[in-house]
Amino acid sequence: MRKPPQQQRSQVMVQNLIEATARAFDRRGLHLTTRDVAEEAGVSVGSLYQYFKNKDELLAGLVSRMAADVSLVVMRNLPQRLALDYPTFYKSCLLEIVALVSDNPGYRAVARHWHELSTVQAVQTAEQQLMEVARQYMLHHHNEYQPRDLQVSVFVGYNSTVYTVMRYLSLPHPPFGIDRLVNELTEMMSAYAERNGKV
Repeated sequence: MRKPPQQQRSQVMVQNLIEATARAFDRRGLHLTTRDVAEEAGVSVGSLYQYFKNKDELLAGLVSRMAADVSLVVMRNLPQRLALDYPTFYKSCLLEIVALVSDNPGYRAVARHWHELSTVQAVQTAEQQLMEVARQYMLHHHNEYQPRDLQVSVFVGYNSTVYTVMRYLSLPHPPFGIDRLVNELTEMMSAYAERNGKV
């Protein structure tokens, strides 16, 4: 992004452009152009260029918003979630994340093209936030879980989950239902958490 928006009007414009990027990306995929986004947003290309210099910056903005929304889902009702046993905690977060991505055409498009997009910064931000959530969960359940290396456990858990879910959502015709995916991931990650940190 050329410059972070300061005034409310500029902030609204940036949000409008990212929402337009989501809609256009869903339809056009990687053939998306800045002109497509400007037309979708109902603004001139010149207005778009005041905030984003190319389509890569627009797509980075969309991925960052998606990562932020995923983080919000995980943080929602966190005090209540922390009281849950690990399989219920993991599954409740995963179900909400899958629903968020599945219900948003722009986010589904990100899933379809995940391996072709620049997602490093957004992934790192989400990883850091998940690390904090995991740390809070382990502290809350310190009598049950004491992982040998929390950072390693969270890294493996996060990436196993994210890339499996993104791969599944990128398939035009998945070989099995989303409920099966969620149940299998929950079982796998629960066994991993127990093996690496159960007291």
